[in-house]
Amino acid sequence: MRPSVTFTMMQRLTEIIYRLFVVYAALIVVIPPSNAEQAITQEYIKASYLINLSQFIYIENNPNIEHICIIGTPELNAHVTQILKETGLSNKLKTSQLDWSSDFSLCQLLYISEAAELKLKQILYKASSRQIITVSDVNSFIHQGGAIGFSELDSTITITINHTLLKEKGISVSSELLEIAREVL
Repeated sequence: MRPSVTFTMMQRLTEIIYRLFVVYAALIVVIPPSNAEQAITQEYIKASYLINLSQFIYIENNPNIEHICIIGTPELNAHVTQILKETGLSNKLKTSQLDWSSDFSLCQLLYISEAAELKLKQILYKASSRQIITVSDVNSFIHQGGAIGFSELDSTITITINHTLLKEKGISVSSELLEIAREVL
């Protein structure tokens, strides 16, 4: 047995185990002990997903997602900010609350809440010319031109991914994220 092959195999196995752990962690929302009595809301779970999505999606020529923009839901923005502070990620990942007419130039991950559904076409059109990953809880979001959709199934938040759209924009999605998606186009 050659030592280099064994070492390479161990490295690969370690990498796979680490990635599986990260995927598992993405599915579980950990509440810090100081907030143990706080009820977990759907918005808090979506905020956790948004932050974790940034770890599994890679934009060509800009591999690290550094800015999450949120349209329509101040509560979600507050949860994202809270989680970033609690996890020590606030120095790596920023968040901004926007409206549909805002400039999206800083956005890499753009969340569009159901509250902004009436302006969805305008928002998607505006984001279409940039490498922006659009995410929403609007019904059939990926079928309307969005990249990643959140939906509730049996009281669980699930994700759907428009992989074709993301590839066209030069955005790659990790195989781990594709595996946990309920639907991939």
